[in-house]
Amino acid sequence: MAAQITIDTEVGLRPGIVATAPNLRKYSRLLDTMSNFPGSFERVVYEGRAAAVAVDSHEMDIGFTNTLRLFEQLFADSSWRVKHTEGGRLASRVIEMLGGVGRYPGNQPAIRRVLDDAAKATSGKKIPSLIRTAQNFQGNWPGHTSLDAYEYCKGVVYELLQRKLLQPFLEVSCPHCSTKTMVRPESLASEMECEICSDKFPLGFALGVAPGGKNEWVYRLTGNLSPDRIAEIMPVAATQSVLTDLLTRGVGSMPHVYGVVLEEGKWKCEVDVVAMADGENGPVVILGEVKSYRDSIDKKDLDNLMRVQEFLDSAGVTCFILAATLRVDFSDQEIVDLQRIRERLTGKGSHPPIVLNGRQLSVPRSHSDYPMNWESGFFLSNFARDSCERNLRTSDVT
Repeated sequence: MAAQITIDTEVGLRPGIVATAPNLRKYSRLLDTMSNFPGSFERVVYEGRAAAVAVDSHEMDIGFTNTLRLFEQLFADSSWRVKHTEGGRLASRVIEMLGGVGRYPGNQPAIRRVLDDAAKATSGKKIPSLIRTAQNFQGNWPGHTSLDAYEYCKGVVYELLQRKLLQPFLEVSCPHCSTKTMVRPESLASEMECEICSDKFPLGFALGVAPGGKNEWVYRLTGNLSPDRIAEIMPVAATQSVLTDLLTRGVGSMPHVYGVVLEEGKWKCEVDVVAMADGENGPVVILGEVKSYRDSIDKKDLDNLMRVQEFLDSAGVTCFILAATLRVDFSDQEIVDLQRIRERLTGKGSHPPIVLNGRQLSVPRSHSDYPMNWESGFFLSNFARDSCERNLRTSDVT
């Protein structure tokens, strides 16, 4: 018999691996396990999948795929090439370490700033200092919860410790040449050897003669993550949390991938966020250009997204362009460029872009500015138009 399967949650999968796919027929073979061959079949359907199940079965195997393969299929039999960047793969791993987009790590200014401070501090930061950073940049968090402000800020730091984003180091000075070395716990020994002068000395002696007798642990970001990497990852995480809420209504998951390079001939561009979901007549794809506080979205970024959008549109795939920034507002030039893109899109009958700023990406889910709480949030096309009206100083989207 045939059973329709709806998957509400996916837990414990590697980043990028999904058990769901948008409702495009050719995606079916990417998910088919052939577990009941020769009677096996799987079909991607709206909000789930249909599969052959033996009448006397109590369970069944389901297939998995990854979002990059789903996205690649949209460019099959064309001259376009799709690649996954190293930065995109790193973003997936770091966001997973932070608990995934369902925990809103990128939407919390305190988490963003603590990670940034820890990345910049080559000599490490002490726990009280990191908690003060969280306090200074907590914004509207924790929202409507039972936590008070201090407990929330302390919890931010403790959570990063628990998830091993923050790693402990002890500064050890060589008593002979005074060389200072940051040492991980697993590298400590009762007798240490200086990397510079090769002198061997008891660890207890080196710690005991430290100035003022201080030998406190400090904490640095794992994996030598740079501030630039953190600045790339956190707005991506914030944006994907919003998209997941909008397109799944807080239930289930959606295929998405970060850092995708598209090439056609000598032309190429990088898309920061690709998200895919079910539409009424086929898949919906969102292509996002996402920036932190440091950089701006420019005309070239938007023209690149338009080129991809036009290809997908010609292939019959509904595609939305997204522009997001962690800054409170877009700059005047960004607004001019986004208005131009909006006019080009609506002029040819496509949907306007989705535009989100820091006021919407940095608040708890219960906050009135959070996009899922807008009245237009149930319909993506209306939501895109609403986002333009709110953030581009315009109200005449046609």
